[in-house]
Amino acid sequence: MAFLLSKTQFVRLLSTAAATATKTPYKNQILSNELVSQYHRDGFLLMEDFLTPKEKKDLIEWTNEIQNWPETKGIIQFVLFIFHCLFFLIIISLFWLCFLILAQFIRIFLFSSF
Repeated sequence: MAFLLSKTQFVRLLSTAAATATKTPYKNQILSNELVSQYHRDGFLLMEDFLTPKEKKDLIEWTNEIQNWPETKGIIQFVLFIFHCLFFLIIISLFWLCFLILAQFIRIFLFSSF
């Protein structure tokens, strides 16, 4: 498993490398001068074996767990539902208004004397 780091991730990793140098047992979490030069030369940094086997396993399990979560409806669906309800009420109101106007014209023309 390899990771392609963006500029933001690279800067974050570079800034924390010195702080983690004495705390971590993993040799691949510290950026060497060669890796920094490679990033500046190529514009990206490909980190092989960036995670330990246990971290890889945990990451895969976590992503599988998230992928299996049931789909939930968010605020967008709620807003669309409200919008459709209001639109439907406006259309019904317009039809009712047209019916009342038509009924008024029919009453005037049929029951009025000329």
